[in-house]
Amino acid sequence: MKILITGAAGYIGRVLTKRFSQKQNIDIIFALDRKPKPEEFDNPKIVYLQLDLIKDYWEKKIPQIPDIIIDLAFEIRTSYGRLKKQEFNNLSIPKRILEYCSDKKIKKLIYFGSLSAYGAKPENIGKILKENSPLLEEEYPYGSQKKKAEEIIRNYQISTQIIVLRVASVNGPEGEKRKKISLLNFIKRIFPVLPFANFFWARQYLHEEDLFRAVEILILKDMNALFEIFNLAPSDILTMSEMAFLIHKKTLKVPAWTLKYIFFLAWHLSLGYIPVPKGSERFFTYPVNVDGTKIENLDFKYKYSSKDSFLGKYIG
Repeated sequence: MKILITGAAGYIGRVLTKRFSQKQNIDIIFALDRKPKPEEFDNPKIVYLQLDLIKDYWEKKIPQIPDIIIDLAFEIRTSYGRLKKQEFNNLSIPKRILEYCSDKKIKKLIYFGSLSAYGAKPENIGKILKENSPLLEEEYPYGSQKKKAEEIIRNYQISTQIIVLRVASVNGPEGEKRKKISLLNFIKRIFPVLPFANFFWARQYLHEEDLFRAVEILILKDMNALFEIFNLAPSDILTMSEMAFLIHKKTLKVPAWTLKYIFFLAWHLSLGYIPVPKGSERFFTYPVNVDGTKIENLDFKYKYSSKDSFLGKYIG
């Protein structure tokens, strides 16, 4: 089996590329990213292609037609003053991948979405969202762009089987090694106290090991439907107080308008270094909690809880 992984040099891309390269039923992995080749990609099964999915004619440079494409290419972090450019890039990439799938008659495409696309809304309080729940995010760049990308994919007429994974925040042993700026990094290592606006706010975390196992099952399983969506998140939910207790920090409850003002100042004064663009304060105010059990119908079981994933634990 031949796999193409886009965004392969990113956190999740590295995890999946390394793990799949150790599987006997995987013959070759075309790992594509605009970044230089990661040092850990030393397996002869990995063919690294340093290409830009926007600027380069990457479609002509893949040595063989893959059976499966795993699309992780996405500019997650919003750079200060680049919102329109970022959105253009993030919506152009899936269009080109879909065209490639159609042209090469790719068997299966797995697109990585996000729970953020549901939107952090007051009506989420007390609810567990399912795959058929509407996507409502319009303001927070990451969530709104994931929503728009998913709409493009859903409406594209193609014979390739498409699987959209709406993934909770991912962490694990590899994630704990990351030095790159991220919201989880700020929560665990930089914020002296953890701000939140409501006691009913809560979050789910997915372990990188469970993520790999889920993707592996979806690659190998034969499914009848041409388009499927799966939420990926364990059932337990962490409140801000529980997270603070786990990492020995204190919480700071502030009114929602104050949190919005603090995030506004942090974003503009740091010129985007602190990753809290417009709309991000709502993700510290209202919950986005989901039912991730649909994938269990494919004989998958979560091995790790949100707590284990948040802490980056590994269970041998």
